[in-house]
Amino acid sequence: MARGVQGTALSRGFSTSAYTAVYEVTDLSIGALTRERIDVTNFSTTSDQRSYIGGFIELGEVTFTVNYDASNATHSGSSGGLAGLVVSGTTMFWKVVPGGTTSDPITFKGYVSNFAPTFTVGSQQTADVSVQLTTLPAYST
Repeated sequence: MARGVQGTALSRGFSTSAYTAVYEVTDLSIGALTRERIDVTNFSTTSDQRSYIGGFIELGEVTFTVNYDASNATHSGSSGGLAGLVVSGTTMFWKVVPGGTTSDPITFKGYVSNFAPTFTVGSQQTADVSVQLTTLPAYST
Protein backbone atom coordinates (compact mmCIF):
# COMPACT_ATOMS: atom_id res chain seq x y z
CA MET A 1 0.00 0.00 0.00
CA ALA A 2 1.34 3.43 -0.93
CA ARG A 3 2.13 5.91 1.82
CA GLY A 4 2.53 9.65 1.97
CA VAL A 5 5.67 11.09 3.48
CA GLN A 6 3.97 13.35 5.99
CA GLY A 7 5.23 12.76 9.52
CA THR A 8 8.56 11.11 8.64
CA ALA A 9 11.09 11.73 11.41
CA LEU A 10 14.88 11.54 11.62
CA SER A 11 16.57 11.12 15.00
CA ARG A 12 20.14 10.67 16.17
CA GLY A 13 21.63 9.59 19.47
CA PHE A 14 24.75 8.61 21.35
CA SER A 15 22.96 5.34 22.25
CA THR A 16 19.90 3.42 21.08
CA SER A 17 18.04 4.38 24.24
CA ALA A 18 18.31 8.15 23.83
CA TYR A 19 17.38 9.45 20.36
CA THR A 20 16.82 13.16 19.70
CA ALA A 21 14.80 14.32 16.69
CA VAL A 22 16.74 16.37 14.12
CA TYR A 23 15.00 19.75 13.84
CA GLU A 24 13.09 20.72 10.65
CA VAL A 25 14.15 18.07 8.14
CA THR A 26 12.55 18.86 4.76
CA ASP A 27 13.65 15.88 2.68
CA LEU A 28 15.58 12.68 3.21
CA SER A 29 17.04 9.98 0.99
CA ILE A 30 18.62 6.71 2.04
CA GLY A 31 21.30 5.90 -0.50
CA ALA A 32 21.45 2.60 -2.32
CA LEU A 33 23.17 -0.39 -0.82
CA THR A 34 25.25 -1.92 -3.59
CA ARG A 35 27.24 -5.13 -3.67
CA GLU A 36 30.32 -5.23 -5.88
CA ARG A 37 30.49 -8.05 -8.34
CA ILE A 38 33.63 -10.09 -8.77
CA ASP A 39 34.26 -11.72 -12.12
CA VAL A 40 35.36 -15.33 -11.51
CA THR A 41 35.25 -16.47 -15.14
CA ASN A 42 38.15 -18.85 -15.75
CA PHE A 43 39.76 -20.98 -18.47
CA SER A 44 37.47 -23.93 -17.78
CA THR A 45 34.33 -21.90 -18.51
CA THR A 46 32.63 -23.66 -21.44
CA SER A 47 29.81 -21.22 -22.14
CA ASP A 48 29.87 -17.70 -23.47
CA GLN A 49 28.70 -16.33 -20.12
CA ARG A 50 30.83 -14.77 -17.45
CA SER A 51 30.57 -16.03 -13.87
CA TYR A 52 30.28 -13.72 -10.87
CA ILE A 53 30.22 -13.84 -7.11
CA GLY A 54 29.17 -11.10 -4.71
CA GLY A 55 31.84 -8.97 -3.10
CA PHE A 56 31.76 -6.24 -0.49
CA ILE A 57 28.68 -4.10 0.16
CA GLU A 58 28.99 -0.34 -0.31
CA LEU A 59 26.86 1.14 2.46
CA GLY A 60 26.14 4.48 0.84
CA GLU A 61 24.96 7.67 2.52
CA VAL A 62 21.80 9.11 3.94
CA THR A 63 21.29 12.65 2.67
CA PHE A 64 18.84 15.21 3.97
CA THR A 65 18.10 18.91 4.03
CA VAL A 66 17.11 20.95 7.06
CA ASN A 67 15.72 24.46 7.48
CA TYR A 68 18.98 25.61 9.07
CA ASP A 69 18.81 27.22 12.50
CA ALA A 70 22.27 27.68 14.03
CA SER A 71 20.73 28.29 17.46
CA ASN A 72 19.02 24.88 17.49
CA ALA A 73 21.04 22.24 19.37
CA THR A 74 20.59 19.62 16.64
CA HIS A 75 22.06 21.98 13.99
CA SER A 76 24.71 23.81 16.02
CA GLY A 77 28.44 23.38 16.40
CA SER A 78 27.94 21.71 19.80
CA SER A 79 28.97 18.09 20.36
CA GLY A 80 25.58 16.71 19.22
CA GLY A 81 24.76 19.28 16.54
CA LEU A 82 25.17 18.55 12.83
CA ALA A 83 27.90 21.18 12.39
CA GLY A 84 29.73 19.85 15.45
CA LEU A 85 29.39 16.22 14.34
CA VAL A 86 31.01 16.82 10.95
CA VAL A 87 34.02 18.33 12.74
CA SER A 88 34.29 15.65 15.43
CA GLY A 89 33.65 12.65 13.16
CA THR A 90 31.66 11.00 15.96
CA THR A 91 29.72 7.91 14.91
CA MET A 92 26.11 8.14 16.07
CA PHE A 93 23.03 5.95 16.12
CA TRP A 94 20.40 7.13 13.62
CA LYS A 95 16.72 6.28 13.20
CA VAL A 96 14.31 7.09 10.37
CA VAL A 97 10.63 6.67 11.17
CA PRO A 98 8.77 6.64 7.82
CA GLY A 99 5.44 8.42 7.85
CA GLY A 100 5.53 8.80 11.61
CA THR A 101 4.86 5.07 12.10
CA THR A 102 6.99 4.07 15.08
CA SER A 103 6.56 0.38 14.25
CA ASP A 104 8.55 0.69 10.98
CA PRO A 105 11.87 2.35 11.93
CA ILE A 106 15.03 2.11 9.86
CA THR A 107 18.09 2.19 12.12
CA PHE A 108 21.82 2.42 11.40
CA LYS A 109 25.08 3.88 12.64
CA GLY A 110 27.02 6.55 10.80
CA TYR A 111 28.94 9.80 10.96
CA VAL A 112 28.15 13.19 9.44
CA SER A 113 30.33 13.40 6.33
CA ASN A 114 28.95 16.63 4.87
CA PHE A 115 27.34 19.75 6.30
CA ALA A 116 26.71 22.57 3.82
CA PRO A 117 24.61 25.58 4.90
CA THR A 118 23.09 27.76 2.16
CA PHE A 119 22.08 31.39 2.53
CA THR A 120 20.03 32.79 -0.37
CA VAL A 121 18.43 36.22 -0.41
CA GLY A 122 14.66 35.91 -0.32
CA SER A 123 14.68 32.26 0.74
CA GLN A 124 14.97 30.26 3.93
CA GLN A 125 18.37 29.22 5.25
CA THR A 126 18.97 25.53 4.57
CA ALA A 127 21.74 23.01 5.11
CA ASP A 128 22.42 19.89 3.08
CA VAL A 129 23.71 17.05 5.25
CA SER A 130 25.16 13.62 4.47
CA VAL A 131 25.62 10.74 6.91
CA GLN A 132 28.03 7.99 5.85
CA LEU A 133 26.63 4.67 7.03
CA THR A 134 29.03 2.51 9.05
CA THR A 135 26.59 -0.38 9.58
CA LEU A 136 23.96 -1.99 7.42
CA PRO A 137 20.59 -0.34 7.96
CA ALA A 138 18.12 -2.49 9.86
CA TYR A 139 14.70 -2.39 8.22
CA SER A 140 11.76 -3.49 10.34
CA THR A 141 10.03 -6.70 9.32
